[in-house]
This record gives sequence, structure tokens and C-alpha cells, in this order.
Amino acid sequence: TLSVLLVKDLCALYEVPMKDLDVRRLVTQLNQQIRHWRPMAFAIVGNVFKAFPGLGTVAGMGVHVIAYGLLFSSLGKALVYLLEQKKPLSVEAVSSFIQEQPREDLEKQVYQLVGVILGKITARMRPEKFA
Repeated sequence: TLSVLLVKDLCALYEVPMKDLDVRRLVTQLNQQIRHWRPMAFAIVGNVFKAFPGLGTVAGMGVHVIAYGLLFSSLGKALVYLLEQKKPLSVEAVSSFIQEQPREDLEKQVYQLVGVILGKITARMRPEKFA
């Protein structure tokens, strides 16, 4: 999966054996944490997409994209921090790092991901595409 490749590539970059980290357990635990982020993502995405009538379905898909975007972003940041600090890699260390991040950081990431999604949607809807 993508998460395994992310961990594998970061570990290779920092020359740390990947066997030190149970990636499958980590991803399972992080997926459980996403449940806490979804209400915030629904609220923000819902408000943003209200400005674009008929995009409710896209908003629903956008929430899932945002939730998984947060997962990968948070996982990457946690791993980079631990690897740069030469700290041991463990599910607990990664999870702890993610939980310690301020809520404002998550909100900022959600807005950034919404911007990317809206940019892609509006780029596809430009009139020159239909001429």
C-alpha cells in the first residue's frame, strides 16, 4: 500500500531499517485516529462546497480524500521528525507525535487540501475546456 511505500522510502532515505516499525499496525492505528478528524473535515468541506451548488457528491468524496491526505501527511511528518531526531521508530512514538500536534495544524492542512481539490475541480470546469 501507499503507506508502506512511504515508510519504506523514508527509512531508506534516512538509512534506518524498516523492520523497526510495524507498518501495518501503525496504519491500522492511524486509521482509527482518522475517525476523530472526519467530523472536522465534514464541517469544513461542507461549508466550502456550499458555495458550489450540485457538488455535494464531490464534497462527500472530498472528505475521504482529505481524511487520507491528513493520514499520509501526519504519518510523513511524524516519521521525518523521529528519523531526524534519531529516535526509535514505534507505533507508539508515531501516534504520540501525531496526537501532540495542535488542532490548528490539522485545520490548516484541511484547508490546504480543500484548496488543492477545488483547484483541480475548477481547472476541469474552465470554459476553454468546452470550446
